Order: sequence, then structure tokens, then C-alpha cells
Amino acid sequence: MGFFSSLKQGFSDFVDHRIIGKKTVTVDNPSMTDAERIKADSAVDVAKIERDAKFRLAEMEQENKIRLAEMDSERQEEWRAAQLEIIQAQTLAQMAIDKARLDGMTAVAEQFVALQKTMLDVATKRIAIIETASLPIIKDIERHYDEIGEKISAARDKYNREELPQLLVLLGQFEAGSDMRTLFMQRVQDDMKEQNHFIITQIDAVKEQQNSVLQSFLASKLKTSEQLDQLLTQITAEITATLPQGQSSVQALPGADTKALPPAK
Repeated sequence: MGFFSSLKQGFSDFVDHRIIGKKTVTVDNPSMTDAERIKADSAVDVAKIERDAKFRLAEMEQENKIRLAEMDSERQEEWRAAQLEIIQAQTLAQMAIDKARLDGMTAVAEQFVALQKTMLDVATKRIAIIETASLPIIKDIERHYDEIGEKISAARDKYNREELPQLLVLLGQFEAGSDMRTLFMQRVQDDMKEQNHFIITQIDAVKEQQNSVLQSFLASKLKTSEQLDQLLTQITAEITATLPQGQSSVQALPGADTKALPPAK
């Protein structure tokens, strides 16, 4: 699984784990397994996210038609694929932030915000590399993205299948509203924060390689450092424009009370 795909899946998994929040699953069919019920009650409409992302990508292609015309076909495909992944990842990240806030998991929400910001930085530099570096360099760093993505996926799968379910079983043993449940919920949040810290560490490894490429290659290709800063600023603005604003994405969560959602910072 690629780097941004692994991040997308992680955010999607969190949004669909409504067993952590005020309500478990709403689908109640005795013939279904727990996994089937959770999937049926999914808060993530993958098809809609993909449709919206493709619509936004078409807008971006129109906005950047001059830049795209200067690229060869292979570079154009790399650009389109990267933009599509970034748009989807940003949407799912915002949904995860909104859900964490709704569930009262403030610390986790803040960490997701930091992760989203870091992801935007990586995405910005990824597009800059695709637009300006040689194809062999692009292929090499894309392979590095995939390697990091595999590490993130392996760690996330182990956590979601083994560690988190055990914590949730223990959480369910405490009476709702009790001090013990509140204390144990804090432990669950701390555990999730530790898992997210691992992901951020892996992203930092990607950023380090990106910085190396940009400093050693792009700086020599572009006439001045101001040109590089201008390029990164322009790409950041374009990607940020794809991000849902605050409460907009939480509408996708069944039963969500948007009035209870603190304003995004």
C-alpha cells in the first residue's frame, strides 16, 4: 500500500470505529459478524469521496492547464495520481478530526490536526518534485513513499486487529459515566496518540528525503530560492483549497450532532 493510501486507510478506519464514541454500530442483524455490521454502518462513503476528488481534480487540471501542457504524458499521470490521493487523504483527515472532537477525544483531534498539517507539507513537496525533478528521481522517491506506506500499514493493521480491540473490550466492562471508564478512556486515547506518533515519525523520514531532493536538485534547476518558495506556496494554496472546512465533512457521520462540534482551529 502506498504512502498516502496508508494514511487514507488509517483515517478511514478511525472514522468507522464508532465503537469508541457515544454509539456503537446502528446495524443490528444477528446473522452478521461484527466486521460486517461495522462495514454496513460505515460512516465513510468511499464512492462519494472518490467522485468529489475526481471533480476537484478536473477543476485543478483546468486551473493548471498551462503547467500541465509543459509536462510529458508520464509526468502528467504522476501529477494527476498524486493530486487525487492528496485530495482524498485531506478529506478523510478532516472527517477523522471532526469525529475525534465529537467523541470528546480532544488530544487525539489535536494530533490529527498536526498530522494533517505535516501531510500537507509532504504533499506540497511531492507535487513540486513531480513538476520539476527528472523522472528517475521521481520514481525513486515514489518507491520510498511506498516503503514507508508499507511500514505504516503493517503497524496500523497490528494495532487495529490486536491491541485496540483488547482495549475496547476492557473499556466496555466499565459503566458508562463512571470514573473508571473515564480513566480508561484516557488510556485508550494515550495509546492511540502513541500509534499516531509512530506515523508522524515515519512521515518525518519522508520529509527528510524530500528536503534533500529539493535542496540538492531543485535549487540548482530554479534560478533563485525565492522561485522555489513561490512554487511551494502556490502548490500549498492549491492543495489547501481541496480541504473541507471545519464542520462540513462531519455531516457524513450518521447521528452526528454538529452543534456539539467545537470550531476548527
